[in-house]
Amino acid sequence: MAKQHGAYVIATARDYNHDFVKGLGADEVFDYTKVDFASKITDPVDIVLDSAMDPSTFGTGLPGDMGEKNFSVIKDGGTYISVVAFTINQYPKVRGIDAHFFQARPNRADFEFIVHHMQKNKLNIHISETYPFTAQGLLQAYRKSEELPKRGKIVISKSMG
Repeated sequence: MAKQHGAYVIATARDYNHDFVKGLGADEVFDYTKVDFASKITDPVDIVLDSAMDPSTFGTGLPGDMGEKNFSVIKDGGTYISVVAFTINQYPKVRGIDAHFFQARPNRADFEFIVHHMQKNKLNIHISETYPFTAQGLLQAYRKSEELPKRGKIVISKSMG
């Protein structure tokens, strides 16, 4: 969606997902496990969307080293949005950067927006696998979530027919 609004998109993903992520619209992709992406981004960015849990701060809600790298690439007055660092709203404002923790609160209007964009081929959600909502299906979905490479979402469906 960022590309549809004219954004230049920089993403991080493991090497094996670079082509996939570029296919979703990313202009540049860095392997965050091999490259210090913060040193590769030469022009400060307007917005960072952080969705990678920093293993060093797992469960604490702190952004950790990954968050520090994210802050370092944002321009003064930019925006930091995290879906993993739930304490980010409590941080003092630095360099005028607005930092927000985002937690989805599903509602009908948002769902209709997503469905509309999917129907118009403006939004593509990649589903890796679909499993039934059974004990066996849940176990299979869990095992799939532990596999590498990861690509797309795992769906658990009440009805599989």
